[in-house]
Amino acid sequence: MLALEEDTADGLVAIVSRGSRTTVEPGQDVTLLDMSKDIAAVKVVSKPFIEYLHLARFGDRWLIVNALYEPG
Repeated sequence: MLALEEDTADGLVAIVSRGSRTTVEPGQDVTLLDMSKDIAAVKVVSKPFIEYLHLARFGDRWLIVNALYEPG
């Protein structure tokens, strides 16, 4: 069953910094699903997760504004 959790970037960094180092192999498959002038949807498949990300361009930077993920 899915659960909805909301957190800030600072909150996620704090959680990760308290945890142990990962043993997951690096690497992922990134697919651009759709893109407009300043927004995009991306799918990321890695060993631990399948993620769908919404990105937006702010000036010269692309930032993740939403992430949905589940174990892969």
